[in-house]
Amino acid sequence: MAAGFPATGGLAEDLLLEYAEGKLANLESREKHLGEMFYWHSFLEPAFGQLSENQRKTLSLFFYEGYTLTEVSKELGEPLYNVRAYYYRGLKRLARYISGTCND
Repeated sequence: MAAGFPATGGLAEDLLLEYAEGKLANLESREKHLGEMFYWHSFLEPAFGQLSENQRKTLSLFFYEGYTLTEVSKELGEPLYNVRAYYYRGLKRLARYISGTCND
């Protein structure tokens, strides 16, 4: 049994504790990267202002909410081929912004 959790007698309780310990380890891992995430978010926020509304929604759902492009398509009520276009055009525009070549 891992440190910090009392020993239990039942298999179900042991499995529940292992699950909780795994979640705790995941949270600790995420916490380590929080500063880096804040940096990139503040850096990319003005870049997101350069995107169309559909590109912004698509990339936000994909990267910040963890949606797949199929799920984004359903959420926005758009065909998947449109969502893919928003995704790739948005990424290209962000790359141009980051490299300093975005003039529009």
